[in-house]
Amino acid sequence: MPEALLRLIVFIVCSNVVDVLSSERCDICTCDMVDRVLLLNCSDTKTREGEYIGMIRQPYPESYAHYTYNTIEAHFEHNRIKKLSRLVITSINSLYLDHNELTAIDPGTFLKITTLKTLSIKDNKLQTLDKKSFNGLKNLENLDLSHNYITNLTPGTFSVLKSLKTLSLAHNAVGNLEGEIFSMPTLQTLDFSFNSLFSIGSNVFGEARNLRALNLSNNKINKIDDYKIASLETLDLSFNNIVTVDPNTFTSFKSLKWLSLSSNNLEEVPSRIEMLTELQVLHLEGNVIKDLGEPVKKLRLEEFYVQINSLQSFDVNAVRLRVSILYFVDRASRYDSC
Repeated sequence: MPEALLRLIVFIVCSNVVDVLSSERCDICTCDMVDRVLLLNCSDTKTREGEYIGMIRQPYPESYAHYTYNTIEAHFEHNRIKKLSRLVITSINSLYLDHNELTAIDPGTFLKITTLKTLSIKDNKLQTLDKKSFNGLKNLENLDLSHNYITNLTPGTFSVLKSLKTLSLAHNAVGNLEGEIFSMPTLQTLDFSFNSLFSIGSNVFGEARNLRALNLSNNKINKIDDYKIASLETLDLSFNNIVTVDPNTFTSFKSLKWLSLSSNNLEEVPSRIEMLTELQVLHLEGNVIKDLGEPVKKLRLEEFYVQINSLQSFDVNAVRLRVSILYFVDRASRYDSC
């Protein structure tokens, strides 16, 4: 065997051995280190003798005390956890509780882990959230509550989250929003898609003055108002029941660059849409629009989508338009290029 090939084989074998040895059992979990982050993999674990099924199984601190780390990333997915006891893992930065059976979050659960920045509780059975559910999480930046059964949100639910930047409540069952629920100055991204929303109060976003991306797609919204979010850059309202848009809707959206109203029931382009002077991308496909009208001509778009409508003609300001070929279609006929 050539010496070079032999060295390569030895290198590969040794590398695999290092990978195997880099992680070890630490009580009920597996411990590993990546860039001074201790990875606690406690997913799909079994209970110790004497423990109750459905409770979170936390590793004994002494089982990973010999590691030198800055922060901890802990995974407790796929454990059929039904109830959270108070977490005592210190220096934890990220916590993943996905794919369990949690129906509620008891007050005090997170009181001792104030260093937490990322919390994911998606794919559980959460139905309600208490105003004290997130006590202690003053440094939390990312919260994922998607794919649950939440039907109602009350003002103050997220008020203790003073550092929150990203929030996902996608794939829940909320029907309406009232009060300053998302009045968080630090919030930048909110995903509320795939709920049952049919109405949104005018003050829901309150002090969310740094909100840049808002996803309200796949709901039952039939009316949108001026939510006074001057910082908003991306707004997705696709797959709703919007028939008309109030002329004052776009009054405050001075920074909006990307807007989707696709797959609604619009018969005309929203009036005063020309107020969106920063708009670059506009989606209007999948409606019943017959005429684009004059407001569209005043926009200086880079991308414009109007396919699957009932247009008989097409006339826009194409000075900056980057889309090489635009398509419009009579719903009862074939596609025609413009």
